[in-house]
Amino acid sequence: MIPVQEALTPVRARAAAPLAAGGRSRLLEFQSRRNETALELMRALAQSFPTVARMLGEEAFFDVAAEFVAQQSPIAPASTFYGDRFPDLLRQIGASAANGYIADVAAIDAARIASRQISEAAAAPYLRRGNLFADPLARAALHPSSILLQSKFPAVTGWRVNQPRGDRWVRRWSPEDALITCTRLDAEVWRLPDGGFAFLSALIVGVSLADAIAAASRASPSFDPAEMAAILNASDIVIDVRPASRSRDRRGAGHRARSPHIRPQAKVA
Repeated sequence: MIPVQEALTPVRARAAAPLAAGGRSRLLEFQSRRNETALELMRALAQSFPTVARMLGEEAFFDVAAEFVAQQSPIAPASTFYGDRFPDLLRQIGASAANGYIADVAAIDAARIASRQISEAAAAPYLRRGNLFADPLARAALHPSSILLQSKFPAVTGWRVNQPRGDRWVRRWSPEDALITCTRLDAEVWRLPDGGFAFLSALIVGVSLADAIAAASRASPSFDPAEMAAILNASDIVIDVRPASRSRDRRGAGHRARSPHIRPQAKVA
């Protein structure tokens, strides 16, 4: 078992070192100059990345937030939201595994905001659940708010244990892939089983269920279609299943609508 706080020790030190000359003094400078805009941006970052704020602690988080605000001015209209590049800054602070781990957890916080925004902008039908694998040649369309993240670290577990009721422990230090989707009132985070990332990635590009299963099995011989089907059913992300005949007639039609997203930035952490 690896305590989260033990894993964070290097990132606290690395966060403080490059910012020692400017981070804390910059925050004081903001306050002394009554720069309310900068302070509001830092507060906005804390609201957008509550998990990272809990992991780093208030002092270290605001040091990094001050650096981000100094480097990144708000863009109008913003591509997604202010702070969408915050995980990149966390990766740039240092090259340790702890930095990549924190950055991938931050990417989950960012993906939840993006997923909510997509869900609010794009109404999607609800599919009455049945046996999703009854027709192996069928193609399944996923909810447009679905975002995939791939991490070398236990990012999903790290995100979960740092929620208000988390137990603060990461009991298995291994790579984890995430599905973030907003099919209900708020964005939800799902840890994908082995091969799940490859399976959903294949569905997104429009291949059949059988081909998606084959891709997942190549990525991970331990891929379990039943386990994957359980996540599909529980998350409600499948909004349409096109039988083989209809798929041939309307091949590519699903891609004219807004497609789910695969976030490669966490893949390189």
